[in-house]
Amino acid sequence: MQFNSLIDLSKVVVLPLRKDGEKTTLLVRLENLENAFDDKKLITTEISMDWLVQKIYSRANPKAEAPDWSMFEVALGNNQSVEQAQSKRRAWKGEDESPAPVTRLVDHDSFIAVRPMEIRQFQVTI
Repeated sequence: MQFNSLIDLSKVVVLPLRKDGEKTTLLVRLENLENAFDDKKLITTEISMDWLVQKIYSRANPKAEAPDWSMFEVALGNNQSVEQAQSKRRAWKGEDESPAPVTRLVDHDSFIAVRPMEIRQFQVTI
């Protein structure tokens, strides 16, 4: 599996969720547009959330430095965390097979890894 940090292989969607006083919460959706079926060389995209938050904040506030921020991953419906969604997930299987394990890539620092054809969503509070 090859890693690529280029954002041109990804789609990034940012939506405002709420503003609580000085804090703003955004929904950041990351999609890897690589096709896992046609391409033999799978490319996992790594996106720096530090870089992304800095770019988002500097567009809205050109003369200010980005403040501290926090994030957590949410399910695609944005109604629960990923951990809650996975704990409620049914392990569908036939009589002669075992359930497929759900594996997630390990993120490091503020870099988020997104596999081909995968969508990950985060609530970011700035």
